[in-house]
Amino acid sequence: MARTLSLGINGVGLALMVAVFSQTGGLSGGEAGVAAGTAAVSQTVLTAVFGEQSVRTLARTAREDLQLRLAGVFEEERNRFETLLATVPTEVDAEALIATASAVGGPCELTHAGRPGRGLGSGRRASGHPSAR
Repeated sequence: MARTLSLGINGVGLALMVAVFSQTGGLSGGEAGVAAGTAAVSQTVLTAVFGEQSVRTLARTAREDLQLRLAGVFEEERNRFETLLATVPTEVDAEALIATASAVGGPCELTHAGRPGRGLGSGRRASGHPSAR
């Protein structure tokens, strides 16, 4: 009986949302009002059918179940990211790269903007470049 009532209320809510959407030609905020009203009516029907304490118990149980499920999902995601982060070079690896770069040829010449210099550091464009004209 409760499922039938719920489906009826949700069906009416959906029809009202479509009607508001078609009348306004887009999202206007009226859909949110219809959704809130539908949720309030559904809550009232559940309370009338099952009783206030049963509905509170059902909501608490659903919240706890959702929290457990989300904790599991977040744990999986955290493990995935920790696995990926384990492959990122550490500070020691960065120091080794800097030492290797210094041994090869030292730091590159930088322009005043902090970008690598062009050619021999003259900062001039080649005459054949379109922007040099």
